[in-house]
This record gives sequence, structure tokens and C-alpha cells, in this order.
Amino acid sequence: MNVVIRENKKKRLIGDVIGDFGFAFEFFKAISHAVVLRGGTMKHLKRVITEKTLQKQIAEMIVPVDEAAKESIAYSVFVDYIFPEESRLNEEYPGIKSKLGLSANTHSFYDHKRSWRLRTADEVADMKPGVKKFLVKNFGRNIGSKEAIDEMDMQGYRPATHVEAYAFAKGVPQCTLDIYAIGSAAEHVPGTTTYIVGFSNNPEIRVFAAVMEGTCWGPENWFLFVRK
Repeated sequence: MNVVIRENKKKRLIGDVIGDFGFAFEFFKAISHAVVLRGGTMKHLKRVITEKTLQKQIAEMIVPVDEAAKESIAYSVFVDYIFPEESRLNEEYPGIKSKLGLSANTHSFYDHKRSWRLRTADEVADMKPGVKKFLVKNFGRNIGSKEAIDEMDMQGYRPATHVEAYAFAKGVPQCTLDIYAIGSAAEHVPGTTTYIVGFSNNPEIRVFAAVMEGTCWGPENWFLFVRK
């Protein structure tokens, strides 16, 4: 159910739009009362409906980290280790990069002609065309890239590279999660900001881009790994 808030010429109060039936309205009522107690107005209440980031923050507060999804999804995909030219990539993934939640930190994959380096020796030894076993992984907690790589290494997996991420995105269009591939990285200037790959087949996003790597990932983030 979509709840639409409208204001008339007399500027309605929050209490004017609260219904009294069904779980949806009970939930809405609870949020509304909390906003009122904090001194909020209709302007603040509308943010819950219109701002995706705020909705995600509310969900993260409601669902404890130790109860968040700790899932893994396996796929087998052929990888030819051929990466597309910029024009083809932009045609295939013309998406709204800001939808990845990293609008201020998202950059074109080809900006500044970045040189991508592999992060583990396993990746160098494993770059032969063939069917690869991929694992889409959610850790369900805050975690750094190195910690994630080390943890999956003990389970027989290495992080996917940008080339493997492209093959996966093309080969598994039904997987519409926002996913990060941390197996290869690039720097605009050596010793400065590190970029990794973020991509999504979500039809509302359709993006494959270089994004700035943070010091810590959240429990909502998904990563791509490859069986060694």
C-alpha cells in the first residue's frame, strides 16, 4: 500500500492523516507520534516516504546486526576475461549511479584511465577462460575489505575482479542485488583514494561503475567471490 500525504491550503497536521485500521496504519501511526514527540512536522514525516536512504537507516535500526541476513548464493558462470570498451559498457549499463547509495563517491569506470591491480596471487594464477563458481556473499555485519577477503580465503574463495564481475553481471541478469567486487582496485594517484567495482542488474539502476572504497562495509552490503 502506498500512503500519500497531501496538504491543503490550511496545511494539515500529522494527526489529520493517521488512519485507525490495519497494520500499515498502526505502523504509520507509531512513526508519526514519534515524529510529533520530537517536534517534527509534515515536512519531516514525508521524508520517511520519499527518502530511500532514510528508509534504509530505519530498517538498520529496527533489525539488529546479528539478525541481519547472513546469506550466500552460488552461481556457475563462464568468464572469457574480455572487458568491454567504454562505449559498449555505457550502452549496457547506462544506469543512475547514485542509486547505489554512493552518489558522491561514484565515478565512471574509465575516468583518468585507471590501472586496475589484482589483490591476491590466486587471481593472477586463475585468469584462464572457463566456467567459474561464483558466490554472492553477505556477512551480516560491519566488515573491512581485507577482513572479508581473509575470511573467505579460509573457505576456499577469493574476491572477484572487475573483469569477473562484468562476466557475472552479464551472465546472471536475474541477480538484481547491489554487489561489490573487491578483487581488483585502482587509484587515481598512487597512495590516494582506492576504487573498486560496484554493479547492479536492478532494472531501476543498471549500473557498472568504479566506486570509492570505504574503510568499512555495512551489514547490508553484498560481495562477489570466486571459488579457488
